[in-house]
Amino acid sequence: MSGEDPGGRLRSARGIHNSPRRRPQKGMLPGYGSETRPREKPPPPPPDLEPPNRAKLSQMWGEVELLLRKPIKDETSLQEVSREATTSLSYLDNLEQEADRLDMLKGALSQILLPFSAQTSVTDQAQSALDKTSRPQLIGKMDTGRMLSMVQDAVTLRSLVRVKIADDNDLDQARLAVELSVKFFSELAEVASIEGVSKYDLLSQL
Repeated sequence: MSGEDPGGRLRSARGIHNSPRRRPQKGMLPGYGSETRPREKPPPPPPDLEPPNRAKLSQMWGEVELLLRKPIKDETSLQEVSREATTSLSYLDNLEQEADRLDMLKGALSQILLPFSAQTSVTDQAQSALDKTSRPQLIGKMDTGRMLSMVQDAVTLRSLVRVKIADDNDLDQARLAVELSVKFFSELAEVASIEGVSKYDLLSQL
């Protein structure tokens, strides 16, 4: 007979089964022993998703006013500048489409449509828009009516914002300026409608 103690083994087994169960600590998953992660707060919405308000408009106007060549003196001039901003944005879209179609850089096409340096006056550029023969590179490649329309829109862009238009980088900067202007005038109209005031009255209070 061996020196083992069956009773001792029985007592040990009972001790295992009778030991009190450990309750999972707060923040622990039962059976896993890992802490649960605290629920993270959702990030704040990007500034562009904030609803229009006077504070936001005032900040935007500080940037837009520096970009615009034309002063806004009344409701009529405000409407005019707003329309020109929309026209300029459409021109930039059309310029990219035509440049892709013609397989050329948009800056190069812009120089053909408006072949002047940044020092050339806007008046000279406007007069050149009437010349149908000054762009031989586009003969047979672009409809004359569309070409002249784009030239007029290019002059509008040139007279709207204080950005030189010489190459692709300049056009990218012009797009940023025009997009900001379009967004500003849209949100200005929205807040003016909510407050029941004219757009110019609201603008004069920013």
